[in-house]
Amino acid sequence: MSSGMDSNQEQALLEVIRVKEARIEQLTALTNELKLKNEALEKVTITDQLTGAYNRFYFEKRVMGEIERSRRYGTPLSLVIFDLDFFKKINDQWGHGFGDAVLKRMASEVMSNIRATDLFARWGGEEFVVLMPETDQRHAVMAAEKLRKSLSQVLHATIGRVTASFGVAEHRYGEDLENWFARADRAMYRSKSLGRNLVSQWSDHDYLQESTELKWNPEWECGNAVIDEAHKTLLTYANAIVTLMQQELSHEKLIRAYDQLLDHVEVHFKDEETILKLAGYPSAAFHERFHQHLLFKGLQLKKMIMEGHLVKSDMIMYLMDEIIVGHLLTEDVKFVPWLRGVADI
Repeated sequence: MSSGMDSNQEQALLEVIRVKEARIEQLTALTNELKLKNEALEKVTITDQLTGAYNRFYFEKRVMGEIERSRRYGTPLSLVIFDLDFFKKINDQWGHGFGDAVLKRMASEVMSNIRATDLFARWGGEEFVVLMPETDQRHAVMAAEKLRKSLSQVLHATIGRVTASFGVAEHRYGEDLENWFARADRAMYRSKSLGRNLVSQWSDHDYLQESTELKWNPEWECGNAVIDEAHKTLLTYANAIVTLMQQELSHEKLIRAYDQLLDHVEVHFKDEETILKLAGYPSAAFHERFHQHLLFKGLQLKKMIMEGHLVKSDMIMYLMDEIIVGHLLTEDVKFVPWLRGVADI
């Protein structure tokens, strides 16, 4: 200490320094404790508490970033979906406690057999997903086959062996998550239909072969002549386009047929929106936004046709899964009670 201080002053200064150092240590300890608690809280927020896999919320948050990264750098990105076979039977026969134990053991097995860069999440129930960056479909199928074999060899107490069915699809440039997931999901259900405990990959050819003509069902009638007639015409246009693609006729014919369909869809949507507003349908505004989404996607597909980048199965999924099933058979049936008795509006 400097000579200008007496011993009491030196002691007082040392005490101040000691107290400050103690406070710094205390603050550091509190900061570290808070950091650990935040990390624990974050883990609770982003992981499935039963299996330890990431949860669906976190997966959906992360996957958009991976899609953007794949687009920016031109690297492949693949999705693996798998579902445990006969899982309902396990819960029914042995109880949910045994079912939970199976889920935990299977998840642990997956986590020990994937790369650190892969994202493993529980999608819901007994369904799981694995996101594989920088992996094309061929290599994702190989990785899925490794997982399938590993899971099928696990011997669960009391229950025995439990298998899983897998579906694999590589992301396509410009494809949204919904469409990509649907392709992987279809591949998984192909594994189910072929006997389970299999890995199936998305195939445009298989999907085209599976697509059959849709025929009008009188049960689809909503009670309004204008809407019902427009829906029948919509089926006619959609079936014509699917036929053109299956026959691989000229590009110009496909463009003309698709233009006709889009023109019809646009007029039909406007007519339907007017009718629903007059009928007092409470979800008319939401229905209009749903129409806008479908039209926007339809125009995107037209752009892909014009540029020569259309993948045929994307068009068929749009027509059959979104326009027919999603629009006509899912959303439109909701307003039927509101049109009964006002069929000629």
